[in-house]
Amino acid sequence: MFPAYGQIVTERVGIVSGAERARRARAVAAVVHSGRLEGLRDNPEWIRQMERFADGEISREELRAIAHRR
Repeated sequence: MFPAYGQIVTERVGIVSGAERARRARAVAAVVHSGRLEGLRDNPEWIRQMERFADGEISREELRAIAHRR
């Protein structure tokens, strides 16, 4: 079965719609911006992991596990 138009398929997470990807990307951008407003330095590895979540490459649970390992 093929995904609907505007959806991507990832092996690990499943189908993530384009709208969901956009919503997640906005949330990631808001988190990064909030950290900058607080005066925190950017952590490129953490930002990349959040972007992977936004793209549907990893699940919310995997992102949470990565956050707890930090």
